Formats: sequence, C-alpha cells, structure tokens
Amino acid sequence: MKIIEYGNNWLIEDQLDNELLNDIKNFFDKHLDFLHSDKEGYSTTGDNAKQYWIEKIGENPFYYKNKEHEDIQRRLKKEIYGRLKAASLLKIDNVGLKQNGAWTVIGQEGSYHTIHDHCEGRINGISIVLYLNVPEPKHKSNSTFFVLRADPSSHLIKQTCPKIVNIAPDVGKILIFPPHILHGTYPQTKGIRQTFNVDYNIFPIIKSSLNYS
Repeated sequence: MKIIEYGNNWLIEDQLDNELLNDIKNFFDKHLDFLHSDKEGYSTTGDNAKQYWIEKIGENPFYYKNKEHEDIQRRLKKEIYGRLKAASLLKIDNVGLKQNGAWTVIGQEGSYHTIHDHCEGRINGISIVLYLNVPEPKHKSNSTFFVLRADPSSHLIKQTCPKIVNIAPDVGKILIFPPHILHGTYPQTKGIRQTFNVDYNIFPIIKSSLNYS
C-alpha cells in the first residue's frame, strides 16, 4: 500500500485482491445491460466513452437492487476500512461508510475525463477508483492525474504550490481519496479502459466495533 500526502490532502494507492476484482468484473459482464446509461453533465468525455450507473443520486435517481452488488458492496467497504485504518488517516472506530453513488466508465481511444471532483457540497466522504481493464501497452496517456492542494478548502486550481500526481493504471489497482480532490484523465490510447467508481458518505456510529454491512 502506498500513501501520498500533501498538506491536508491524501491519496491511497493499492492492489485489490483478485477474487473480489474478478467478482466485480463478472458483475458488470452479466448486468451491464440492466444499468442506467448516462454521462450527460459528468466528466466522462468522448464519443467512445460510456457511463453506467448502479446507484445515481440527484435528479432522476436510479438504484439497481441486486444481491450480487450488495455482497460486492459489503466486501469492498471492508477492504476500504482496512486500508484507512492501516494508513491511520481517519478515526475509523467512530465512523461508518454509506454508499452515495456507484458507476462504471468504459472508454475507448480518445476518450477522457475533464478535471473534476466528487464533492457535490459534501464535507465528509471517501471516493474510490478501481481499474477493471486498461489499454495495453502501458502509456502515460492512460494515467489518472490528481491535483493535491495544500489547502483543501480552496477551490482555486492555480493555488500556490499544488502537487500534481500521475497514477499509472493497472488492472486491480484501487485508489482511495477524499472526494474534494480534483482529478481527471488524458485522452487514452487504443484499447478499453474501464473503471469502477464509488462515492461514500462518512457518518458517526456509536458502536464498539466496525460495521461493514
């Protein structure tokens, strides 16, 4: 597990276990046609890019109720808890995570993400990006870039001394970060680039042990 910190910002980079990774990939292989397809107003850009929602909030909300996804969600939250606890980035014994949006993006040559965040007015939260497929051979254009600002409360991209971090994609690589961090991708090379993306709200819990359900 790799932890990148800059000011009050942080980013966790790690590898998800193959069993859970394969279950997530199989879920999308079987259920993609039943999910809500919509990229209008989001960062996903390009005629060759599609965005499919498991859970969509805001206007025209959508939720795909499915036992496979509920099992994946439970196991994935447990993996995230473990990494946050190991990194000592949150008082993990006192908080819970509630899914607040889940989707997959499938891009082909030339597609990309404009710079954006997942904050949507939320103060506390966690976002994840998991790579399910990446173009080969590896190329810098397929990287995801993060803008780590010393003052996360500032919305100025040109704030003094931001740190730009480029993350090279690998199948199974998981990125965990606060939702206010700006990030995006470059126009990708030929091939398929698919990610699984989940946002979580953080809420206090009054329990002596963690609740992964």
